[in-house]
Amino acid sequence: MITAAELMLDLSIPEPGAGADPVVAPKDEDGYLRTLFEKAVGGFYTKFFQPRGWTVQTGKWLSWNEAESTPRMSAILPKMQTDIILRPPSRPPIIVDTKFTRVIRANQYTQERLKSEYLYQMYAYVRSQEGNSEFGPATAGLLLHPVVDDDVREWTFIGMHAFGVATVDLAGKYSAIVAQLRAAVDVPDGPHR
Repeated sequence: MITAAELMLDLSIPEPGAGADPVVAPKDEDGYLRTLFEKAVGGFYTKFFQPRGWTVQTGKWLSWNEAESTPRMSAILPKMQTDIILRPPSRPPIIVDTKFTRVIRANQYTQERLKSEYLYQMYAYVRSQEGNSEFGPATAGLLLHPVVDDDVREWTFIGMHAFGVATVDLAGKYSAIVAQLRAAVDVPDGPHR
């Protein structure tokens, strides 16, 4: 447990057999590393941003804010659980979704594109909360992915909402990872801000 806590604070991904401290090998599943990355990012924002007046929530369930539904529809709507919600002082909230996959992939025409399902998921998170007083009409959405030897930091505005995609280079030095995580949530001023 102590080793796991150190990994979270140091934002490290374990390498079985590396170093003096033995580490239990992660499962050969993306889920383990994705969860580890998600927890490390949530821990980072809690440790470094809460003292600066930010509110950090992890694993929060969102409702669809249905206006009117048949009884069965309410029961069959998919659940929405966010990875991280950041509430900076005097700024709109940011819903952060972490993934442990490549952020940009070549499509069948060899053009680089974001994975559409991830963007649709973030769009649903953000737009479904427009009527929720905890979020409001200018909530931002951020897809945050780990990479090795790359740097992506892009933003766009769709309506009043900022949507971003950013990466964290896990092969970088600790100071570089910290800088990337800080820069990732620096939402630009857009046409409605």
